[in-house]
Amino acid sequence: MIFPSSRLVYAPHQQLPVTENGLLAPISIYGTHKLAAERYLEVFKRESGLSFVVLRITNPYGPFQRREQKSYGIINWFIWRALNDLPLQVFGEGDQLRDYVHAHDVVEAMMLAATTAAADGMTFNVGSGQSVTFAHMAELVAAAAGSSRIEHIPWPENQARVETGDFAADVSLIKTTLGWAPTRALDSGIAGVIQGYRAMSAGKAERPGTR
Repeated sequence: MIFPSSRLVYAPHQQLPVTENGLLAPISIYGTHKLAAERYLEVFKRESGLSFVVLRITNPYGPFQRREQKSYGIINWFIWRALNDLPLQVFGEGDQLRDYVHAHDVVEAMMLAATTAAADGMTFNVGSGQSVTFAHMAELVAAAAGSSRIEHIPWPENQARVETGDFAADVSLIKTTLGWAPTRALDSGIAGVIQGYRAMSAGKAERPGTR
């Protein structure tokens, strides 16, 4: 079993980059659920010999992700807003660091984890291994879309309570164990997603009877 966990199982404000041995103390329901599932897998392996690998994914984005809801990924949501000429709303200055990873790189990590015997029972970070500010990510989306603006707004109270601070993943363990490394740069990755969405929209418009 390949379990897609999350960087949100880690405690906030840790020394960067965060390794798989980082302190586990999620501050959100989502992160708590992910950590609980990791613990269940450990029990199942001990009790019944279940083979599993945990992949702690950072901030994924990519083609075909639902783009109209921010809960499915902030980059895709920003792309949807940019393509609809809506402002990209950044909380505060947007100077918090994030590690964004392309969905194609995540899938490759999953495939390697599923087919590499040495991965059984292990936990790996899956990220780009590099971090950029949230504001810079928004700037890349706006530039690639060519039709949006960035709007800085105050932090909503509910969002501020679960803000984890800066994050960058240490991906050296998955590199040495599985031979995996991210291959999609953030700027070209964002541009590719935008190009794909535009092609899909154009295809729908060309088909008779579509709405």
